[in-house]
Amino acid sequence: MSTKLTPTRPAKVLVLGLVCAVFGLLLVGGARSAQAGKCPNLVIILDKSGSMTESPSGGSAPPGGSKWELAKAALKELLKSYDGQLPIGLALFASDSGCGAARLDIPPDYDTASKITMLIDSKQPDSSTPTSEAIIAISKEPVLHDASRQQYVLLLTDGAPNCASGEPTATVNAIKAANMQSPSITTFVLGFGSLPTSAANAMDDMAVAGGAPSVGTPRKFYTAEDLTTLKAALEKIFSVVLGEGMGLCDDSCYAPDVGCPTPGDVCIRGKCQQSPCAGITCGPGLYCYTDGVSPGRCIGACKKACQTGYRCEQGVCVPSACPSFCIAGYVCNAQSGRCEKDPLCPDNPPRREQCRVPSACQFGQCVDDPCKFVRCPSGSICVPWNGSCKFDPSSTLMPDMASSGEGIDGQNRQAGCAIGGAAAGPGFWLTSLLVFAGLLIARRRIRSHFQ
Repeated sequence: MSTKLTPTRPAKVLVLGLVCAVFGLLLVGGARSAQAGKCPNLVIILDKSGSMTESPSGGSAPPGGSKWELAKAALKELLKSYDGQLPIGLALFASDSGCGAARLDIPPDYDTASKITMLIDSKQPDSSTPTSEAIIAISKEPVLHDASRQQYVLLLTDGAPNCASGEPTATVNAIKAANMQSPSITTFVLGFGSLPTSAANAMDDMAVAGGAPSVGTPRKFYTAEDLTTLKAALEKIFSVVLGEGMGLCDDSCYAPDVGCPTPGDVCIRGKCQQSPCAGITCGPGLYCYTDGVSPGRCIGACKKACQTGYRCEQGVCVPSACPSFCIAGYVCNAQSGRCEKDPLCPDNPPRREQCRVPSACQFGQCVDDPCKFVRCPSGSICVPWNGSCKFDPSSTLMPDMASSGEGIDGQNRQAGCAIGGAAAGPGFWLTSLLVFAGLLIARRRIRSHFQ
């Protein structure tokens, strides 16, 4: 006598399978929807008081060895690495040769390294140290009242404040007020050179008030005694500002809330520009190829599957140790015939070397998937991170679609199935697989009860 399944049992099993599928959908969907936030603003407030002409140990400095020259050298080197990673600005204090409050000489923005270099090269130390006046003036700047960003100040100075009455308490209170305002301004205090105990103690208080004291060091402020330790301190501060080990921030056109405002522009390596395939029309069976940087050109697709030991490369089957082109972050090992991790693309690179999604590391560089710019002829599909159009044996051949880059809006559109206006990327296919697996489990469990 066969076992009769109650009406509620298959429903429960089916629900269980669907729950697993939906959980997978939420898991993958959640991972894909986690987007980088806006990058923080950072204003460097640089001391140009007369004592900056001295050597870090005190006294007269040899040519190029003053605190001012060393500070310039350290900042220039650091900006080579971080320019373009976040909005950086500069304020020199004093703004005159006395106790004038600082001005925001260069507002925080991207690609400001050349402006900062030109400004500091044109100045010489010649003033007093109006630190509290500098903090108060900069904290009032509208750009540092943008609630959508975190706000940071890096105060690089070689001594205690000496302009306002009641110093150094006046500076401590000014830094604390900036930290308490909304949005909060976090201040890093970096003391350069040999300091008397009273000045060092004042900087300790300033660092605590700023909300970013140095951790695990004898002093609460960041210290530097020479060029090497100054560069190390600046590097550490910049890493903290960018949140080393946390998610990337992104103000580029890759960010979903930014994009490219000009119709027809595409986001290429984080910047809006016309696709190299724009305006190029290719003949039947051809398509316009570009990796976003190379000029657009018409090439053919592979019209048949390549035999073993070969793969499709821009319309031609070429010898290949690996069965297919390796995705970004991997290279083909000719001996094993497998795609292996690219040594030029480490798993946890320094923050400034990480690629912004959807770009990825390929051969040591952050690049876009060429499939983002390519529209393959019918009967072929784009090879990820290569841009070749290989034969698709599963396709139903139809009259050729437009085979040039013409008509592609460029906003993260690529060849293949489009889901809700977006390309069907790896997350979509993984989600589909999880949903299918959940339904398959439910089906098998239901059938087992009827046997």
